[in-house]
Amino acid sequence: MFPFATLLPPDWPTGQVTLLGDAIHLMPPTGGIGANTTMRDASLLTRQVIAVATGQRDLVEAINGYEVEMREYGAAAVRSALTTLRQGLNTNPVKLTGTRVFFRVCRAIAPLRRVSFRDYWARHTRPRPWEESSSTAVTPARWATGD
Repeated sequence: MFPFATLLPPDWPTGQVTLLGDAIHLMPPTGGIGANTTMRDASLLTRQVIAVATGQRDLVEAINGYEVEMREYGAAAVRSALTTLRQGLNTNPVKLTGTRVFFRVCRAIAPLRRVSFRDYWARHTRPRPWEESSSTAVTPARWATGD
């Protein structure tokens, strides 16, 4: 095994270039969290670029808005991925046995599985206002028509 450490990037001055996905969120490949975070980055950055293209925001202001949001949910995703990694690398035989029994019981009893895991992702993936109000979002189709 190798030790895996990650650093949260320091704040940097906003400019006309930014990062998303694996370029900014260094995390272990556990639980698909990195891929999901990349998709979330792309969605938010797309909304910001559309706002610039429609004249609603200045480019640097839009990138700054993206980076502020991305740092918050990105840091939470990195912490969650590291926690999941550490749980998976556990070598204590008692803890390993307990974990295996728990997952087997959850697999066999659907209501227990639903109760045990329904809020797992919600801790760091709660929808942002821009994700909840998709009907009012500026989409490429609305951009083209000027609506």
